[in-house]
This record gives sequence, C-alpha cells and structure tokens, in this order.
Amino acid sequence: MNKVLLGKTRSLSLNALNANATTFLPYHENPVCSTMGIEDGSYLRLNNVTLGYTIPKNMVNKIGLSKIRVYSSIYNAFILTNYSGLDPEVNTNTSQGSAQYPTTGLDWGTYPRARSFTFGINVEF
Repeated sequence: MNKVLLGKTRSLSLNALNANATTFLPYHENPVCSTMGIEDGSYLRLNNVTLGYTIPKNMVNKIGLSKIRVYSSIYNAFILTNYSGLDPEVNTNTSQGSAQYPTTGLDWGTYPRARSFTFGINVEF
C-alpha cells in the first residue's frame, strides 16, 4: 500500500471514530494544547444578592421590641455564558502529566459553584 492511500485510510478511520465527539482531545494518552479546542469563556456572574426589610418602629413597638429586620441572601445567583463546560472559572492542575507549572486556563472539569439560599430575622429587644 502506498503512503498516500495509507494516509487517506487513516484519515477516514479517524473521522469515523470522532463522528459524534463532543470534547476536544487530539491524543488519548497525552493531552495537547492546541487552538482547535479554544472557546470563548467570557461570562457575567451575579455572585451575592441580599434583600432585607426593616419593619417600621411603630409596628414593632406594639409587640414590645425595638427592631425587627427580615432578610434573604442568594449566593451564586446566576451566570450568563455560552461556555460549554461546567463552570467558566476553570481551575489549574499541577498533577496532570507531571506538570511542573500551573495549567492556567485549561478546564479540568471543575465542579460548578453551588447556589445557596439564606433566610434570617434580626430581632432587637
């Protein structure tokens, strides 16, 4: 088999293997940095939102208290992005492939930040 025909056969085989691929990884054993896997990681995140209401003093004084405040907070309220990974704030991994440097900007599958809700009441006597 000549080299041109062998190259075409390998190319067709590789295309068939990657027909439904969703993740870029040019070599299975050794990940390689390439511009083919770069995507826009821009995002807008609203991290903390707190809303509160202090009940008017004339209502609070009727029940013998000096102040009542009700509040609610949301952490990691929302994120706007077209990034296809779990979280556009990617982490670094110095243990991958015996790397001696941080792999800044490479997505190692960081879990997304949890969204949490807090509710509370502050009461002054």
